[in-house]
Amino acid sequence: MFLCRRMILLKQREISIVKAIFISVFMVLFFEVILLSQNQIISLLSSIHLLESQASQLVFSIVYQIFSYIIIFFIFKFYILKAKVEKYKIKGKIFFYFALILLAYLLSASTLSFFTYIKYIPPSDAERFFEELIYKYPWYGAISALIVAPICEEIFFRYYVLNYLEKAMKPVYAIIVSALLFGAFHLNLRQFLFASVLGVVLGMVYHKTKDIKHSIFLHFAFNIASFLNTVLLFEPILIIPITVLAVYLFSRLNVRVEE
Repeated sequence: MFLCRRMILLKQREISIVKAIFISVFMVLFFEVILLSQNQIISLLSSIHLLESQASQLVFSIVYQIFSYIIIFFIFKFYILKAKVEKYKIKGKIFFYFALILLAYLLSASTLSFFTYIKYIPPSDAERFFEELIYKYPWYGAISALIVAPICEEIFFRYYVLNYLEKAMKPVYAIIVSALLFGAFHLNLRQFLFASVLGVVLGMVYHKTKDIKHSIFLHFAFNIASFLNTVLLFEPILIIPITVLAVYLFSRLNVRVEE
C-alpha cells in the first residue's frame, strides 16, 4: 500500500526534486553573477568617460538591474516554467489588504527588534555602502527599494522559482527552499536571516492567492514600514495586538479558483 501511494506521488510530480533544486539554485547564482558584474561594467564605462558622475552610474545601475531581471524572466518563462500558473480570486479584499499592511508593519518591527539583538553580527560593506548611497541619493533608494525590488524580486522568487519548485515537492517545502534562496540572494548573514523569514511569509501569501500582485504589495509595504519604523519610535508592545488583528483578518480570507 505504501509503495503504491509512493508511486502515485512520483507520477504526479512533473520534475524530480533534485532537478528542481539544482535549476533553481543555478538560476539564482546565474542571476547573482549578472548583477554583480555591473560594478565591472560601470568601472569600464567610467574609465572611458561615459559614466563620470556618481548619479549617472546609479541611473545606469537601475537600468542594468531591470534589464537583468527581464533576461532572467525570459529564460524562466520560455525555457523552464513554461506552463501557465493557475490564479485565484479573493473575496473581502479590503480585509486582505489591511491585513497585509499590518503584517508588513509586524515583520518590519520584528526585524528592527531582531537587529538590536544581533549587534555582534556587523553589517557588511555592501550594506554600509548602500546606506550611504540612500542617504546621499534618496531617489536611488526610493526607486531601488520601493519599485525595482518589490516587483522584480517577487516575480523572480515567488512567481517563477516557487512555482517551479512546486512542480517537484509539496508547497510547504517549496516555500521554504525558495525563501532560503531569497535570503542567500542578499549575500550577507544579517539580511539572510530576516530575508529568509520574510521570504516564507511572502511565499505563503503568494501560494494562498496565486496572484503575484499581493506578494508585491506586501514586499512594498514591508520596505515602507521598515523605513517608518527606523524614523519613528517603535513600541514593541504593539506587536501583540497587531499580530492578533492580522491573524484574524487572514482567517476571514476566502479564495476560489478563477473561472
